[in-house]
Amino acid sequence: MKAMLSTALIMLGTLVTHNAVANDDVYVGALYNQQDLDVSNRDYSAAGFLIGYEFNQYVAFESRFATGTSGMSGRYATSELVRSYKEDIDLQTSLLLKLSYPIADGFNVYGVAGYTRTKINFENERWEVNEAGVMVEDYHHNSNWTRGGFSYGAGLEYQVNDKLSVFVDHQILPDFESLVTVDQDWSSTTVGLTYRF
Repeated sequence: MKAMLSTALIMLGTLVTHNAVANDDVYVGALYNQQDLDVSNRDYSAAGFLIGYEFNQYVAFESRFATGTSGMSGRYATSELVRSYKEDIDLQTSLLLKLSYPIADGFNVYGVAGYTRTKINFENERWEVNEAGVMVEDYHHNSNWTRGGFSYGAGLEYQVNDKLSVFVDHQILPDFESLVTVDQDWSSTTVGLTYRF
């Protein structure tokens, strides 16, 4: 994750420097999304930032980076045993082509399509009561999996002024491949704001 964030910061610095010299349309922003899955009890939310380059008012490329703010967790307890389970998004990245079209003063509709990659962390823990009657950790296991693939969606953007815009969009993400053999539909609704240099 640190390597990905470092790369993003380098990209941002390069784009900002290039923008200052060539007056190109570079923008950055913040985002928050709620992700819905067909798997019961698996609804994630994530927050992060984006970096974009606008070729003209119709075409842009955008990179999004987000990390989980809430995921799935569970706990089972008896007088002799406690088990807990957690899972959440470690890092989700997207590289998107964005096509926009103005529909009214300050309002644009847009479509996005590209590649999204998600890494999810899993944590399992178990505690048992030992012979002295003390609860001790018996088992602790961390694992993760990474999935990536084609994503697409549509959104609405409102330009508050020449520099600031707010947006909302809905994307279909690559299928969620859980431990079961059937892939599950995965979608994301995102709200955010962008700032143009």
